[in-house]
Amino acid sequence: MVKLRQERQQVLTRRAPPLRLTAVLGAGCLARQVGGPQTVAAQEARLRELAALDHIDIRIIAWDAGAHAAIHLGPFTIFHFPEPDDPSVVYLETHTGTRYLERPEELAEYRRIYDLIYEKSTPIEEYSP
Repeated sequence: MVKLRQERQQVLTRRAPPLRLTAVLGAGCLARQVGGPQTVAAQEARLRELAALDHIDIRIIAWDAGAHAAIHLGPFTIFHFPEPDDPSVVYLETHTGTRYLERPEELAEYRRIYDLIYEKSTPIEEYSP
């Protein structure tokens, strides 16, 4: 699984034109000691390195941001495609599998939540735990 995720990251840096990515992460992602302090430091350094690229925006919801619109949700991804025939889709990855949401009302709700958490977040370049 780790290797697959590392290969997926290559899409962000090796494709021309590059894909646009905006990620909003909770501060716990940077604080949780999975793999030990060196692993966590390397992961944070990699996120900061990616965020320095023009097409990548990585943001952090700080602990002191309080409750937010996505606090009750797990991770979700909204994919937008350049082709008009390819509609946007919400991707959910859970402990029991994956789901794709395509109905306009579902997309609108996840977009609303995304906009709210984006406003509460800070660019990783400006974030300090």
